[in-house]
Amino acid sequence: MARALQAILTYFPLRYYLVAMFFSFIFLSQIETITAFEEAVTHNALELLNIDSYPSAEGLLYVRTINEWISFPFSAVARLLLFLIFFPTMAITSRKNFKIRVSLLMFGLLYFVFFMALHLLMIMASFVIEPLQSPLAFWVVSVTGTKYLLVV
Repeated sequence: MARALQAILTYFPLRYYLVAMFFSFIFLSQIETITAFEEAVTHNALELLNIDSYPSAEGLLYVRTINEWISFPFSAVARLLLFLIFFPTMAITSRKNFKIRVSLLMFGLLYFVFFMALHLLMIMASFVIEPLQSPLAFWVVSVTGTKYLLVV
């Protein structure tokens, strides 16, 4: 009986699903904090570049262009949670050495940093390219761009 229980608990898909559910619970319960963190980092980076901006309570970041204020949504962070859940789950459930596990965790963190950098670049590019000022274009480019960051 104990041997059967050990075989079930060491079965990789079961371990993967249990750890993925654990991280999903943690990250989904903290989605507002993650979004606020990304919004604050982007706001501080824009202030560093002397670009007027302010975050709103609705999860939008307002940035001043030459003649108006435009808003940028930060709802694409929810799609990024798939990757924020995947990398720690693989690092914990894989039977690799410590160096590979740390590199998996760092790759997930690097992916999140690239996601924030892409949002900052999109906001700055919207000053030059007017169609990027729409919230839909911001969402599409941020999700598509981060998807291709993983491929590269």
